[in-house]
Amino acid sequence: MSSNQRPQYGEYATPEEQRRAMGLPEAPAVHASSTPDASPDHTDAHRTEGGAAKHPVDRVVTFILLAFGLFTVLNSIPGYLALPEVLQGVYDSLGAGSYAAVETAASLGVTAVVVQGVLWIATAWLAFASLKRGRISWWIAVVGGAVNFVAVMVIVSVALFADPGFIDSLDTSRLG
Repeated sequence: MSSNQRPQYGEYATPEEQRRAMGLPEAPAVHASSTPDASPDHTDAHRTEGGAAKHPVDRVVTFILLAFGLFTVLNSIPGYLALPEVLQGVYDSLGAGSYAAVETAASLGVTAVVVQGVLWIATAWLAFASLKRGRISWWIAVVGGAVNFVAVMVIVSVALFADPGFIDSLDTSRLG
């Protein structure tokens, strides 16, 4: 297509022809050698000014989920540090007698606190790293919360089943 003809149906105008048709001044010529970081991996196509993600709702949701997770972790520390007493309360409500594996429950309570803290820190680090790259990150906080829940439930279940009398206390004649 020559420079004095309009593009035909189905043809694309060059950027120079588009600028000329819009009445804009000619763009300065840019050579590939003058922009070494012009590859798609180094552009800011997924970011806006200041490095903020193009997904502001995702950023807010991610922060809210991380804050909720931190609140949950901090709020559960007293309960896990008093795990033997909490399990005794469960036994009392079931009419199961007394909880016998007190030392095991105490150490597993501390383990639950440490695991929760480490998992929250790992989740927050991964979410912030993903946000910094401009990626959608809310799911990282959700997955981190789910992994945290499963890990702590396994730890508490181990503490509960550490007492040999627990299974005996679940006799259906007592529950019904």
